[in-house]
Amino acid sequence: MEVVIGLDPVRDESEIERLGLTPPSLAFIDNQLIPAYLAAGFETIERGILSASEWPELNTSWAKRLQGNERRTITYIIARAI
Repeated sequence: MEVVIGLDPVRDESEIERLGLTPPSLAFIDNQLIPAYLAAGFETIERGILSASEWPELNTSWAKRLQGNERRTITYIIARAI
């Protein structure tokens, strides 16, 4: 399973506030998401933050459309079912 989260703190500010989201960070992934995915039966293999120059590796129309926005933080998790 691959999970990719991308938020721009300026453009997405109203949705972040409306939904009460915590901006993704490695600490958030480690302390909140990894335990939740583990409880759901997924073991995390890798997690990290992608720089804007790494976005093309995602090979999605979404990544291409958002390319060049340096403010947007892209975090990811790669996990497998256990």
